[in-house]
Amino acid sequence: VVGKATVEAMNISVEERIATIEANLERWRWLSNDLGERYIKVNIANFDLQVIEKDDMVFSTEAIVGLTTRKTPVFSSIMKYLVLNPDWTVPPTILNDDVIPSVIDNPEYLAEKDLKILRIDGTEVDPLSIDWINILTTGFPYRVHQEPGPKNALGRVKFVFPNQYSVYIHDTPNRNLFGRTDRSFSSGCIRVNNPMDLAAWLMKDNPAWTPAQIKNVIDQGKEQIVNLASPIQVHIVYLTAWAGDDGLVYFRKDIYDRDQTLLVALRQSPIGPD
Repeated sequence: VVGKATVEAMNISVEERIATIEANLERWRWLSNDLGERYIKVNIANFDLQVIEKDDMVFSTEAIVGLTTRKTPVFSSIMKYLVLNPDWTVPPTILNDDVIPSVIDNPEYLAEKDLKILRIDGTEVDPLSIDWINILTTGFPYRVHQEPGPKNALGRVKFVFPNQYSVYIHDTPNRNLFGRTDRSFSSGCIRVNNPMDLAAWLMKDNPAWTPAQIKNVIDQGKEQIVNLASPIQVHIVYLTAWAGDDGLVYFRKDIYDRDQTLLVALRQSPIGPD
């Protein structure tokens, strides 16, 4: 649809496009020269996940990334295992910014989302016994937990690659958002549109884990950790321009407003010796 965004894109000058390429060349310089013979690449600015094997893209799917207020970080790690039918403990940021305000607005919110409040010993707490208005100032001594199931925020599979940000790739029960052009809706983790296909590809080195077996375990509804026979590197990148195999240069919106800051830094004179 030709609209305001289309006109804005058409009016970006050649000089601005060249500057964008310059910024992204610098980002590529930060990456390792050896990304791995096979690896997963998530481009935050392109809202996608790709699996690369021997320089060829063998899998691709749409992704949802972090909001501008909860940005997905840029880093590399190694995916070692996945979790089928994961449970979920609500992290502090989501608890304070999303869950507690939602409960104040709608007392049925926890029940609607299949969320339970648990003490440290695992016993359940009645939500009606909590002073939700003042809980943020007094401190929340419990954890909010969601069992595996169709409403679970992580969906039916979670892909784990240890990192300092507690970020992972996962399924989602809310699939309608994948139809959007701008897909920055998460709290920092990466949601993918075809998680079962990704799981099947990752498990192809283990003959016992066929797509049918994965589905069978998921249908049972119990959480199960599955170690990858071949761990794989994961690279979370932020590229607003790149060259395709077809020789064309592709540009994307700078959703986190990072290009200009990087360009300013690149153009500063280096600090010489005293």
